[in-house]
Amino acid sequence: MAFLTPLALLGLLLVPGVVALHLHRRQQRQVEIPSLLLWENLAGEPARGGKRWQLEHMLLLLLQLIALCAIVFSLARLANSSGTAAGPQVYVLDRGALMTAVDPAPSRFDVARRQVERDIQGAASGATVTIVLADAQPRVLVSTTDPQLAIQRLGGVSPVAASPDLEDAIRLGVGFVGRNGRLHILYARGEALPPISAPAGVVSTTPIGAAIDDQSISRLNVRCTVAATTCDALATLRNVGGSAAREDVAINADGVVLGRKSLQLPPHSATDLSFAVPAARHVIEVYLARPDLVPSDNLAWAMVPGPVTATVTVVGDSAHTAPIVRALSALPTVRVTTRTPSQYRSVASGVPGLLVLAGWMPAGDLPPSPSLLLVDPPRFPGAPAPAVLSDTSISGEDANSPLLDGVDLTSLDLPPGSGEQLVLPAALQPVVWAAHAPLITAGVLDGGRVVTVAFDPKVSNLSQLTAFPILMNNILRWSAGWLPPVTSPGERLAMDIPPATSSLAVLYSPSLNSPATMVPVTQRGAQAIAAISGPGIYTVSERGPWGTRSAQVAANVSTGDLPNTGGGPILVPRTAVLGQAAQSTLWWPVLGLVAALAIALEWLLATLSARGRG
Repeated sequence: MAFLTPLALLGLLLVPGVVALHLHRRQQRQVEIPSLLLWENLAGEPARGGKRWQLEHMLLLLLQLIALCAIVFSLARLANSSGTAAGPQVYVLDRGALMTAVDPAPSRFDVARRQVERDIQGAASGATVTIVLADAQPRVLVSTTDPQLAIQRLGGVSPVAASPDLEDAIRLGVGFVGRNGRLHILYARGEALPPISAPAGVVSTTPIGAAIDDQSISRLNVRCTVAATTCDALATLRNVGGSAAREDVAINADGVVLGRKSLQLPPHSATDLSFAVPAARHVIEVYLARPDLVPSDNLAWAMVPGPVTATVTVVGDSAHTAPIVRALSALPTVRVTTRTPSQYRSVASGVPGLLVLAGWMPAGDLPPSPSLLLVDPPRFPGAPAPAVLSDTSISGEDANSPLLDGVDLTSLDLPPGSGEQLVLPAALQPVVWAAHAPLITAGVLDGGRVVTVAFDPKVSNLSQLTAFPILMNNILRWSAGWLPPVTSPGERLAMDIPPATSSLAVLYSPSLNSPATMVPVTQRGAQAIAAISGPGIYTVSERGPWGTRSAQVAANVSTGDLPNTGGGPILVPRTAVLGQAAQSTLWWPVLGLVAALAIALEWLLATLSARGRG
């Protein structure tokens, strides 16, 4: 049994009062009279002595108590326990970095898991139990009516050094609440819950842990400009504790100490730290020297996007390749090789770096290259010959494209009829477009990065614009950016597999000076997937006939961040308690009838008793 309005149970405090009224007996008075002759012939009752407090009229008392309890239980909305407990029980379990803290021991996650297991064991038979794990990518662990299966699955789960996405996890759990269900949220103290709008009694929240004294490096970014010798780095240090903390911050670059700094972090604050790093460095490591509640978020790494060091092979006749070679030659760290179409055909294997085909396309499919730039191609493989683009004026640009970072094409003069209406696959998305066709596109096709330019730069003024070398540098950066610079533990790293790739390896190092271990990789078509199990540096290497390429990814932990509330509060539908209300209302007329019947019997008994005395 359960009570939907338990405050009405305070009415049971009237029970002692009713009993006290029956126990209380008025004290007899002595009255002097002139004679007892008038009472001699009456059948009087025997004299009653004894105590003043004595129960009389037990049946009346019992009926009054039954009536009182029936009224109170009716007002408390007594509900059928089978209808309530058999509703779906949904548990959102935080398994982020703050759950690794050891307050209480052995860890917050172990305490939360034992609590969920106890709840599952006490659930009604046939109740559906759903467990949602809140980490970087929330997922449903199990949804079953078998409590032992749910406990077994939960026993194989452990916390990860990741920032939990509690908002998405709760939204995922809401979808399983259904009718009569309840949503239980168990999260680490120090994490912030998003606002939740739900009917009373449907959602319960349980913070796990006592302390919130944790300082972390929540963000680390490095930004470099073209041909810069130094880059700007920005780290965000977060203090989720309720008191100020002094932190000693150390900065390393490729294992060499660049400097140290002591900072005072106010309570519940985020403090930015900016510093310069040499552009020739590769990996920046920032760490907090003082140990705290969660050690895993005291380190952060970032890749330095320094000058692009690349090998570019340009294939075509001299008229088409000349402006492209001039633009690439303006980039100091790029080595350019030119080949004629006949020279390219004599190469049995692929070419390393970026392959540029200018005004020429080999027969058959696209060349097996990890990155490819097609400039004024006569056709696209598998597509019909392009039509002439008469209206070549720019009508739109993708402002979010990395290819246009710092590129100003407002002065571009492209004569009418000098462009092509290329028929391209959907994977190549427009970056710059005219009214009837794209002028520049980019995308990932069969694991390789492809850029198309639907006009010849030599017939326009593009080769005279300062935007042209910047555009070529952006194309090189995007082609080399086949891996994201940063990820988080608990996520899955997706890697493009270029055509003709013969081997792929992923190595994990928990710090700059730690030995590396191999990470298992799963291939899915033209992509490979690797699980990011912990914070550190992941190095990916690929090999093929086009050569070898490698890149590094930083896996950083972010804890204690505020939730994203831009979408408003999480709404739990009112249908979650409709079934419960319908079950409980069936008791109200029954309890009302019991109370009315008890009152009627009490009245009848009192009336008969009064007549008997008369």
